[in-house]
Amino acid sequence: MLNNKVSIAELAERLALRFNIAQNDAVAIVKATRDFFIDNINAQNRIVIKRFGSVKYTKVLPYESRNPLTGEKVVTKHKSVPRFTPVRSTIRYIDDN
Repeated sequence: MLNNKVSIAELAERLALRFNIAQNDAVAIVKATRDFFIDNINAQNRIVIKRFGSVKYTKVLPYESRNPLTGEKVVTKHKSVPRFTPVRSTIRYIDDN
């Protein structure tokens, strides 16, 4: 699994170079995009990025588990979990690189 992290500044720098825009504009675009994702994920909206993948919420029913320290039975609560599903071309790209 990849552990590479890209900061907002690095992403903005790449965006500015690729599209020949000012660094400040690129930072604003990256932050606006980040805020869009955060707002929609918090609202549990489905997000689809063409030729990349989608993020949607999946409902997880309560289930019985065990506390690993004590061995005590614990029942989890019902929750919604965001799930990312990549499209096939994204999976192939990751597998090839």
